[in-house]
Amino acid sequence: MNWYQHFAVSLAACHLLNVASATPWTGPLLAAAALGAWLPDVDHQKTRIFHFALAVVFALAFSFVFLTVNFPFSAKVFAATAAGFASALLLWLIKPRHRGVTHHGLAAAVFGMLVYVVSQNASVAVNGFLAYGMHLVADWVS
Repeated sequence: MNWYQHFAVSLAACHLLNVASATPWTGPLLAAAALGAWLPDVDHQKTRIFHFALAVVFALAFSFVFLTVNFPFSAKVFAATAAGFASALLLWLIKPRHRGVTHHGLAAAVFGMLVYVVSQNASVAVNGFLAYGMHLVADWVS
């Protein structure tokens, strides 16, 4: 399935849950549903979520090095850029095989728990878990 199909299936399931529980849509609910719908495919190098993960890893490594080293400016930029590229390359090299560890029910449960820890909201966590699970179901039936 494509990213938009996973999003549609997951969003529909979350919408049914939210209607049944009389929970109105909020930004965090939508964010958890979208991330849950797309995150399982972070293990596939042709997906948008994987490219986004590469960009985030690059940006975090670049920022960390840029803000912590005490070099002249041009050397600081060079070191930070090298660290960003090295970190993104490492992510690309160590990513799990497609439909491996990220495509299991345990991964959905871990994602739901992490969403709860971050949001401190059970509805948001359940939406994230359900969206992640619907991605796995959609992959299984397609």
